[in-house]
Amino acid sequence: MNYQNLEKFLSKPRLQRYLDVCNNDEERALNLYKANVKLSQAFIPIFHYFEVSLRNQIHEVLSTDYANPNWIIDETKIGGKLGSTFFSREVEVIINRLNEDNKPITSDRVIAGTSMAFWVEMFADEYDSKFGQLPLHAFPKKIQNLTKKSAYRFLYSIKDFRNRIAHHEPVLIVTNNLINPPRPKIHTNTAVKVRDNIISLSEQIHPSLKTLLEEHNIINEIIRDINLI
Repeated sequence: MNYQNLEKFLSKPRLQRYLDVCNNDEERALNLYKANVKLSQAFIPIFHYFEVSLRNQIHEVLSTDYANPNWIIDETKIGGKLGSTFFSREVEVIINRLNEDNKPITSDRVIAGTSMAFWVEMFADEYDSKFGQLPLHAFPKKIQNLTKKSAYRFLYSIKDFRNRIAHHEPVLIVTNNLINPPRPKIHTNTAVKVRDNIISLSEQIHPSLKTLLEEHNIINEIIRDINLI
């Protein structure tokens, strides 16, 4: 497929950033767009294993602390420890959706319907009175300098990068606002940092999880190809 056909299918505004960063070289812009898709695709299995493992780890920690494996339903009700919070509002939406689909309301179904933000926000200072240090127990192999604050910072950046991929946004272009007029540039550092943070946090959940993620890690090869565009 040539650039003109891709522009026809995806729109000129969507491709403009790629064209700008490639100095209006359509062939380079086409290759860069394809590389962005490949890089996004390479993160999917890593996000899959990490996100599901993280939420299951936190669920286990809270199930133990609350002495209730159904805490996500019971404690988000009015009067529960998480009632009238961001968490209860998300659970309410999930339960309403399950009801609309005539599906049983179970903790497993509710957990499966949660966003990554649901779990990441448990590390935020805003909810310290609700969770204390409990979310950090999701990393039983944690290194000494991992704090709840640093974990939140890492997880928030991972979530933000994941959402960019989910919304088909560029993940290897940033705008340099230090020049006038601002211009975009190819930038793979964020992808590298996100990959490294996922691998590091996975190892702090369990070394075998890190090994599993590394089996699917082809990000280095794709970044090398991007640097040749």
